[in-house]
Amino acid sequence: MDRRQFLNAALSSTLASTVASTAMGFSPSSVASSVLSNKGQRSLSPYAKKFNDKLSEHSRLRCYEGIKNDIPAHFQPWHGKLPEQLVGHDLYRNGPALRARGNERYQHFFDGDGMVNHFGLSQQGMTHKGKFVRTQKFMEEHAANQFLYSGTGTRFENVALPTSAQSVSQANTALLPIQGELWAMWEAASPYRVDRSSLDTLGQVKFNDALDGVPFSAHPHHDKDGSIWNFGNISYSGKPTMVLYHLHANGALREFKLIELSQSSYIHDFAITDKYLVFYLSPLVLDRLSDVYVESFKWQSYLGGELLVIDKNTLTASHRIPFEPGFIFHFGNSWQQGNNLVLNTCWYDDAYVYHTGMADLIGEKQSNKKANASQIIIDLTAQRAKLVRTSRDMEFPMFDTRYAQQKSEWQTGVTTGSQGARSQFNAVGRYNQDKDIFERFDFGLDVMVEEPLFVAKDNATREGQGYLINSYINFVKGSTGVAVFDAERIPDGPIASANLPYHLPLGLHGTFI
Repeated sequence: MDRRQFLNAALSSTLASTVASTAMGFSPSSVASSVLSNKGQRSLSPYAKKFNDKLSEHSRLRCYEGIKNDIPAHFQPWHGKLPEQLVGHDLYRNGPALRARGNERYQHFFDGDGMVNHFGLSQQGMTHKGKFVRTQKFMEEHAANQFLYSGTGTRFENVALPTSAQSVSQANTALLPIQGELWAMWEAASPYRVDRSSLDTLGQVKFNDALDGVPFSAHPHHDKDGSIWNFGNISYSGKPTMVLYHLHANGALREFKLIELSQSSYIHDFAITDKYLVFYLSPLVLDRLSDVYVESFKWQSYLGGELLVIDKNTLTASHRIPFEPGFIFHFGNSWQQGNNLVLNTCWYDDAYVYHTGMADLIGEKQSNKKANASQIIIDLTAQRAKLVRTSRDMEFPMFDTRYAQQKSEWQTGVTTGSQGARSQFNAVGRYNQDKDIFERFDFGLDVMVEEPLFVAKDNATREGQGYLINSYINFVKGSTGVAVFDAERIPDGPIASANLPYHLPLGLHGTFI
């Protein structure tokens, strides 16, 4: 299905579904409407009013408008045919969804109470439903019908100071499948357990008394033996430190250890190889303590960066290698090649995107610069490293996990289309950095795309032989869709897609089960 066929199919599918669902008493606008239902009231805060004014000018803001209710199950037929291998499987997504209460609105894309969205895949179509994670914060603010605390990147006046990071967790970033459950994660606190079928919140994950409420980042990584590695940055305690987690495959704690850091850097993700865990300590460092997390960090490029290499066997720092200043949200596949470590990543020159929040979307600041697909090559013997950067826009890097921790050629992710979208990723693609081969499908300027997940084909015999499945938002039509691609034929367009008669907030990470 080429791009023109895809767009025509999306339009006809959305219109037909809207007519059918309205006839059944199902109102798309009531399911995915703005939280700020009192748009016309004079009591709106200045930012909320500005957002609403800009919304009429820039429809892409609909991706950050937010919703206020859980979403009941809704079936949508496929356009095209879903590969038989994917029938009966499930796509789950997490992201900030409740972005406004009362007269206030969040101002940063990190902010918003998390909603787990479930897309159940059948031969005939997909069934979507969504439910907010019932965190302590969500329940308190729901009862009060107003924000009681400032957000990760948003300051509200006359609100309470949090009693702990756990008390203000938004559980809105990523999902980890564990023993028939999903762990809804937020990088500054412990995860919340969610039932995979009902999406009911089952309570906070508790490893032991010592780690109760201690940060557990949103990017755990599976090792080849099935165990799980993660970290939590606890530099807020006054000393640059992180806690390193090693879990059994069932989520039970195997071991943990405190690791001293050279500086209190913001850390979002890390790389994993056969023998090492690698963390990039950027010069975005803790500058002051604040109840608004983003305000606590300051960009200080003169500090430079550092690559912290942790030996997985001893849980100690084997190398601390100075590196150039920059910023990283996400790493891709990484491996050891002789005495070198090769880390796939998405590289930013600075942390502008971190501090900008959504200010660029409403015209207050210049557009965020996109990350570039890059590699960091670490020479362990010489204890030096170099950045091999490309000009290819890419974020949310994924790969064929059958090749985890070994040399691989392809990484997939979100990117920009041929028309050069100004403030959004509007294409999905794959990139071979060694050969500079770049393939993509452009959804058009009316679309924002979300993280594509790679699913290897049954009995695949080569790297990259599989499917990509991703969700996207057409903010002009007001529709969220799911598309399935042959991962080796991405430019040909989706082989199956379905478009809901309503749009969901732009999410962050997901999982395919």
